[in-house]
Amino acid sequence: MKSRRALAILAVIVVMPFYLVFVGQSSVSVWWYATGTSTKAVIEECWNEKTGKSKGPTVCRGSWTLPDGTRRSGKIVGPGKRDVGATMTVRASKEHAAEPGLRLFGYPLLLLVPLFVLFVASRAERQRVATRAKSK
Repeated sequence: MKSRRALAILAVIVVMPFYLVFVGQSSVSVWWYATGTSTKAVIEECWNEKTGKSKGPTVCRGSWTLPDGTRRSGKIVGPGKRDVGATMTVRASKEHAAEPGLRLFGYPLLLLVPLFVLFVASRAERQRVATRAKSK
């Protein structure tokens, strides 16, 4: 019993820093969307941010016009390689834009799955302990 608990604590200590970094990176994109102004953007190019190649997780660049008439360009979160050349609705600011969709909101929602699994496992363990205590 104690070794299980120690293993669980160790797993949380090891995994949590990676989890927090991932949550932080995903949150930035969602913040861009939440604080941006709705406009249309043209997706100009997409590439893999780590390798610079066209395969893998993509980062896109495009251009848009803000409501005050200022034409801007920069990183756009959400679109993929198939969207190059397309015009899509985004929420944008001066430096960046975000397109709503699974790529924007899917990762933060996906991060809730491990927390849910840990919660369910914790509840089940408490129930087992309570049942054992009652039977003694």
